Amino acid sequence: MELRVEAYRKKYRSLMPRFENVFDPLVLIAELQIDRVRIDAASATSEGAELSLTGTGMDDLSWWASYAWSRTEDRVAGDSIRRGWDQTHALSAGLSRDWNAWSFSVAAIVHTGWPKTLLRSETVENPDGSTSLVAIAGPRNSERHTWFGSLDARVSRTFNLSRGDLTAFLEVTNLTNRENPCCTEYSSALDENGNPLLEASESAWLPIVPSLGVVWRF
Repeated sequence: MELRVEAYRKKYRSLMPRFENVFDPLVLIAELQIDRVRIDAASATSEGAELSLTGTGMDDLSWWASYAWSRTEDRVAGDSIRRGWDQTHALSAGLSRDWNAWSFSVAAIVHTGWPKTLLRSETVENPDGSTSLVAIAGPRNSERHTWFGSLDARVSRTFNLSRGDLTAFLEVTNLTNRENPCCTEYSSALDENGNPLLEASESAWLPIVPSLGVVWRF
């Protein structure tokens, strides 16, 4: 067995401006969405620590497990704001076994949900006495999605050829078909009295995804 303890701290200065979509980062044409924002960070900090354990067993069996704590923040206008991929705690583990020309592996990961930004609505009175619904964004990345979890598996078979070798594999991502929330979509609607309101619906990362492929090495 091998035990590793690692720690890091990175300080970033003179950052270039960047753009992000605060509600839905998975849209196809991100530049056309209303949640597109420019982030001008004066500096940024990324720090963390990881404890990992690896080992081997009989019959070409190997395994690993790790725990990581991390934090990644931007410094914007004097405030510390979590970056969109900040995850405080992460647990991962896996094992693999080679058997003749076959190879089997499985891996699991669980981590703190990624940050998200909330949108709330307020009813304001217009000069003519009517009212309008106004959407107001909360502090960027001040809340979090629920925890993320995924179980992935892979099986492969290698064939020796006269020139090189050919490996055929089958991979399945998110084997349990867990819905891992990633995005929030907002829309306007009317309540039972005809008053406008703001509705929010969460969407998830990819469901169970199988993939089949071949690799020829020569």
